[in-house]
Amino acid sequence: MDCLELNIHQRILSDIASNPGETKDDALLAQTLIAARVHTRAEDLTGGDEESSREEKSEKPRVFMAASRVHCNIAFGELIVNFPEENITETIDVLMPALLDVLNDIPFVDFDKCLSWQDWALPDQLVYSTVSALLRLSSSHTQYTEKAAFAICFFLSQIVEQIRNSSSLSVLTQLTPALHGLYRAISSTSFAWTIAQWEQLAMRLKELCSSDIIDRLNHLLIDILQKEDTDDNTMRFVQTFVSRYVTQGRPLSGYFIVCCVIETEWTVLAQALAPPQAATSGIVTEAAAANKAWLSLMRKAAVPTKIEGERIMGTLKNTVTYAMQCFTDLLVQIEEMETEPPIDTYAWETMSESLVSWIVPFDELQKSDISPQKLASICTVALQELDGKLFSLLLLLLSDESPISDNLVQEAALKATTVLVQRFDPLGTFQSARN
Repeated sequence: MDCLELNIHQRILSDIASNPGETKDDALLAQTLIAARVHTRAEDLTGGDEESSREEKSEKPRVFMAASRVHCNIAFGELIVNFPEENITETIDVLMPALLDVLNDIPFVDFDKCLSWQDWALPDQLVYSTVSALLRLSSSHTQYTEKAAFAICFFLSQIVEQIRNSSSLSVLTQLTPALHGLYRAISSTSFAWTIAQWEQLAMRLKELCSSDIIDRLNHLLIDILQKEDTDDNTMRFVQTFVSRYVTQGRPLSGYFIVCCVIETEWTVLAQALAPPQAATSGIVTEAAAANKAWLSLMRKAAVPTKIEGERIMGTLKNTVTYAMQCFTDLLVQIEEMETEPPIDTYAWETMSESLVSWIVPFDELQKSDISPQKLASICTVALQELDGKLFSLLLLLLSDESPISDNLVQEAALKATTVLVQRFDPLGTFQSARN
């Protein structure tokens, strides 16, 4: 057995959070049991002083948080989304600041090195629980939408900074799982993002996928083995930790994070083009928001969106133009390959999700075999201008002469083509693609 640790404490809290009771009194009791145990880093640093700014927090060292405390914070997010709407409305001005504080603190928390979890590590679960609750609550209480979006962007900026400055062990077992939790939350939770919020998020994701960050993430295990003074117990912990994620099909590598970034971006942009209905309760399934957004764009044309500001327009245009150039270059490389790409590069999955090309430097593209489809198509829809080269490339992938036969890539090309045809006149589309 990998580990004999039991997460009984978390299971009890999760059961309480998922079943707060049928009456208002039951829900308040559940809130009291869990909310009273919610713990933030600010309490350790200032004794509960909430006046310290985010800038001051970013200069402080990371603070240790025991697993039992993390369990309470995870359960807090799970509890909120199961509250009756009446309870949420009455306490929204208390709940949202608490969630924002929890998310703001995560990059600065030194999590307990334990294996008492299933599927995903504690930082992963905490980010997922908190961000999901933020998005679901602010969907029905729109006065908090901008604060929620800003908090997510701040979280990403601080995670990037911590990746640069923290030990390889912390990056691998805490910060990278936290990023995975954010990806799971955004791709699974429907939220009416705006084009402006997409652009702000894209800039933070650009920092995350810079060449130095991706290179570091790809060499974490080597660094732990060769550069850090790692004892046998720590190595066993790392091996068990990584093997659990690999078993779930999620290698914690830079290539994998690039794939997460790509899906996060097109999920947000797709929902900006086809805003979903607000949902504050019910069970959320993995990638539900991403799937719903695609289905919406495939079934009917996106409502034309007014884009204000040259920067947003430029970001969308650059995404399509540079993505097409990268795709052409990578297509040549794929044709020259004699074997399948290594599994840990997450190549086919990343290709199927497509690329926001300007996020990843070209030397990283060569390593991970990434090409544009979904995101480039959605950017084209947002711009309301068909890119003939993009459509020609999609048609090539769907033809008998396609250089790529992978099912994931083929399916992505078909879906991307369907979205473009929905938005643009079919006859005009095919004519422009052939010219």
